[in-house]
Amino acid sequence: MIKIDGKKIREVRKMKKISQIDLAEGICKQATISNLERKNYCSSINILSEICTRLDITLEEVIINPETGKLKEVLAEVEKLCSIGKHKEAFDLIDEQTPSISELKKNQLFSKFFYYKGITNLLGKNEIERSVLDFQKIINYPGSEMIYRVLAINSIGIAFSMKGDNILANEYHRESIGMMKNLENPPLRLSRVYYNSAKFFSSQKQYSEALDLVDKGIEINKRHKSMDILDFLLYERAYNKFKLSAGKDMEDYKIASVVATLNDNTHLLKVIQSDLERESKGISL
Repeated sequence: MIKIDGKKIREVRKMKKISQIDLAEGICKQATISNLERKNYCSSINILSEICTRLDITLEEVIINPETGKLKEVLAEVEKLCSIGKHKEAFDLIDEQTPSISELKKNQLFSKFFYYKGITNLLGKNEIERSVLDFQKIINYPGSEMIYRVLAINSIGIAFSMKGDNILANEYHRESIGMMKNLENPPLRLSRVYYNSAKFFSSQKQYSEALDLVDKGIEINKRHKSMDILDFLLYERAYNKFKLSAGKDMEDYKIASVVATLNDNTHLLKVIQSDLERESKGISL
């Protein structure tokens, strides 16, 4: 059995407006097309080759290399770790991977790999210069997906902020926010852009602008019915509302704490607990 990307075949077939019956004609049964699109396996390389020829795609585009499959699994785990603030663990995991540039480009993993390589270098290892080089690779690669291009520019803003260059940090954050305005329905992952920028503007005591960005990020999560980094967004909303109310509004901290618990985000729970303890002692947050 050959492991394949059935979704790719289905997408190309529909794009070319070819029915399963027409694609199967003279090659195999219609049920075979249905099975390989749904089950991601094909029993015959000859049948698969003829299907690819009819769709005008290559075998390389649909056959899943076991090593590529492993890399995709690793990146999925890295993404999960980053979503709960475990960037050091994520860095250790992705740092073990040594895919070739050609392999990454062929399997459309170039942008994703270097984004997570960069963000874990930045937030997991505090390797600012190395992270910027990773993000620049995404920006300079013509085949980069827009989602990772926006994330890379936003992350360079984080890097400059960490270096203490708030002027350049401000420029990169505003550039990434501007790019978001051109997207009608931003993908879920881009809620991170609003969170990162809100965090930066909050550090500059621009609490109202930060709160506005947080609400935009939360709105993306609502549209996608997802809790991905929702706990971080809710925490940032709680912090900025607390600042705008001169320390009187603490209600959103409870909501952020509940969602962080559901996400098993021990890192954020410690931050929330620290904030609450400092507030109870009258220490400025």
